[in-house]
Order: sequence, then C-alpha cells, then structure tokens
Amino acid sequence: MDKIRFQITDDGSVGLYDRRTEDIFHSVTGAYRESYEKFVLAGGLEEFAKSNTDLKILDICYGIGYNSKTAINSAIKINPEINLTVDALEYNPKVVCISPFIKDNIDNHLLKTELIRILSEKIDGFYEFIHDFYSKHPEYKDLYSDPSVYPIIDFLMSDDNVNHNGDISVLLHNIYYQNISNSMENGMHVNNTFKVNFDIKIGDARQTIDECKKIYDFVFLDAFTPSKQPILWTKQFFEKIKSKMNNNSVLATYSNASPVRKTLIDLGFKVSKTVIDGKSFGTVATLGNNLLGTPLDEYELGLLNTRSGIPYLDNETLTLSSEEILKNRLDVMKNSELMSSTQYIKKVKNET
Repeated sequence: MDKIRFQITDDGSVGLYDRRTEDIFHSVTGAYRESYEKFVLAGGLEEFAKSNTDLKILDICYGIGYNSKTAINSAIKINPEINLTVDALEYNPKVVCISPFIKDNIDNHLLKTELIRILSEKIDGFYEFIHDFYSKHPEYKDLYSDPSVYPIIDFLMSDDNVNHNGDISVLLHNIYYQNISNSMENGMHVNNTFKVNFDIKIGDARQTIDECKKIYDFVFLDAFTPSKQPILWTKQFFEKIKSKMNNNSVLATYSNASPVRKTLIDLGFKVSKTVIDGKSFGTVATLGNNLLGTPLDEYELGLLNTRSGIPYLDNETLTLSSEEILKNRLDVMKNSELMSSTQYIKKVKNET
C-alpha cells in the first residue's frame, strides 16, 4: 500500500490515488457518486432489479469495491429478494482487503459485515493485513466506514487475536444479527436471508476473466485511464468481455475515449453516452437493440473515424505490457492515412 494515497472526495467518500500509475481510482467529485451515476444509473441496473429475480455482475477492476457495493446496495433496496451474483477481478489484493472498512457513504451494515466474512475466506492473510494496516496507520481511523466496523477493527488490532479465526466468525455473526434486530425494531424491512454469491479473483484480469464462466447481466469496466494503462482496453480484451455477454447484457464504463468506443462499435456493440445534469461522460454498450443512454452525435461519431479511434491491440495471449501496446499504437498512428483528430476538429469548426 506504499504506492497508494487516500483522499476524501467531494461527496465525503474515500478515493485512492495510485502513485505508480499517477492515476486516480475515483473521481474527486465523489467516489460513491461516480459509481452510482456512471455504472448503476447509467446501465439501468435499478430498473433491471425491479423486474428480475436474478442479477449477475462482472466487476472488472474491483479496487475498494465501490461499483460492486453500490450495485448490491441499490439492487436490494429495489428488490430485497433478488438473487445476487458478483464476480470481481482485481490485481491488488491489498486494496480489496480494505474495501469493507473504507468510508463509502453506503449505509448498509449487513452488506459490510457479509463482505468481511466473504473476503476473509477468499483472500489469504486478510485478517493479518487489516491488523497490520490499522496498527501501523492509526491516523486512518477517520477513513473507517461507520461505527458498525469499529468492533471488528478493534478486535483485529488487539494483542490476543493470534487464533482469531473462530472468534471473528462469532463476532461477525453477532454484528450481523444485531443489525437485523435493530432494523426490525425501527420498522424497517430486512431480508434475513440476505446473501451475495461473491467471488474475487486476484491477478491479471486478462487471464482471470477466463475463469468466469457465466453470462452476466452487467459488466463494469473500471480500469485505469486507457492512455496510461491500455492493457484492459484492447480489442482482444473486449472480445473476451463480449463472450461473457448476451444481447440483453450491459457494459458500463467511465471512459469516453475514442479508441474504446471505436473498438466496441467494430465488435458489434451499440454504443451510447451517459448524460446526467446536462453533462456527458462515460460509455454504455449493448449487443442487442436496446440502446441505453444518449446516442453519440455526428461530431462524436466522426471523431472515432480519425486516428484517435485507432484501437489498442494486444497479442494473441494477451501478455503485452502497457508500454508495448502504447508504442505499437503510436507506430500505427504515425503511418496511418486517416485524418488526425486535430485536423478533424479544425474542419468541423470551419464548416460551422
């Protein structure tokens, strides 16, 4: 975690900045807000939850879990009985470990307790990492998500937690049912059997995605900026994503980059943009005729046919580095007869 820096975003939730890639994990306007608007709202997940009994999500680049947690929380508010399946891909297990504890503006104690239980089973050294992390960095207490996780953190930081696996399970069980009891006393409906079929796969998503054998209703792609880390934005990786979708599936991403949109269109996706409060950001794509969001306008479509729309390409085994992918694309752009984006913008301005 020495290359990760925490920052409070404008909506009060906690985002991360990666010093290695010099890229942010979340928008400074709000980590929770970004997840809700660009993934849950843009993809129509809440509408889907109203009329379906099962919801399957593939979350690529899980990070500290905002997209998955926001989607789960939104779905069970709409339909408490819905059957949820989330398969998450992430390279860094350490950021996954802190995902249930971070301040995220999601007021769902049961979800966080259940996530702690699941991650403790999925990630080797989960308890030890949390104990070590918060013991070394007591200043991060302001980043705790809510009082419901304080007993867990206090327990993990105690000196007598060497053989804690059984005890922490009892603690989680008690917190889980205490929250159910409190919710019932307040007259709130709670699904006592609330469970999420959650699986986290650690490693290069280009390879771990092959372990995902389902067809998903929603795919979230939240990788680092394409122009910096293009390995998860290549034509070859999008082909793998496409194989996990059907005509009713939705792919949502924050990116509006021309190579991304052009690649999706070339692979047969219907591509639209997300517009909220008059502002355009993000991309939504489907394989069927159910176009979501706002269609790309003539100017945006024209831009895709310039050099800026030239795709990122990996090799057949999807093992090239970001540096190799960027260099190869730059070589193609230099030799391309397509109009540059600068020329295109000047042409459009002169015509208007």
